[in-house]
Amino acid sequence: MGLRLSDQSLELRTAVADPKVALDYGPSDRDYVVAHLEPGILPRRQFFPNTKWRYCRGVGMYFCPFTGVHLPGALRDARYIVYAREKGMDHLFPDYFLDARIGPRSMRTEQWWLERGIGEKIDCDGIYEDQEMPPKYPYDPYEKELPGFQRCLEQPVHFCRGVSSVLDDMRNMYWYLPHTREYGFRIIDPEQRVDFQPIRILPAPYCPWCGTRLPSSLRTQWEERVRNRGLDPDDLVASHPPPKGWPEELTTSAWWKNEGL
Repeated sequence: MGLRLSDQSLELRTAVADPKVALDYGPSDRDYVVAHLEPGILPRRQFFPNTKWRYCRGVGMYFCPFTGVHLPGALRDARYIVYAREKGMDHLFPDYFLDARIGPRSMRTEQWWLERGIGEKIDCDGIYEDQEMPPKYPYDPYEKELPGFQRCLEQPVHFCRGVSSVLDDMRNMYWYLPHTREYGFRIIDPEQRVDFQPIRILPAPYCPWCGTRLPSSLRTQWEERVRNRGLDPDDLVASHPPPKGWPEELTTSAWWKNEGL
């Protein structure tokens, strides 16, 4: 896989370009991030605009969540060195990490690091070592009053060190849905606060932090069983807590565990 965004998978490029998917790419430092959104503030006002032109504050990824291929790696340190040593602009730190419009125009795109040959060698050693380490934090669903930030009560089947760190903060827009056994990025309306938005995701089959192929999605099987009960699966595409009156086994992982799926 190449170094530029245009070299990455179609699925990743499409997700990055979609203003409603909480996934962004910073061309100036080659960083792919899961958006980190605060409650009480419109997403478009916290570095997550419709155009995604400004940089999005978030958690960096190491692997393509759609193919499992190792991403080229962020160049935050390299960019800081150029800003500080060559441009004498270290006084702008950390603002230029949060807004791509701060700093010289010549460093707002991929071109500056491509021309310098920065980051052509991808170092994976540290990341693969991290895969062998236990989860950094225990799983805590920490139910909040704001439904748009509620995690599910069940710990994800895949719970590596990276996932444990991301799910430890409700503001990180990466979610696990136990009833469909899916992991993915929140689908967000930039014009509405996240606080009361429905929890819907763009599923991704690979872990962005260890590259593991995740357990297969059971959305199709789940929808079939829901319809067989005379219910509408659209009411629970990605909702927590589930609608009142629904069979409990269909709102958790119980149904597919009982069936041995």
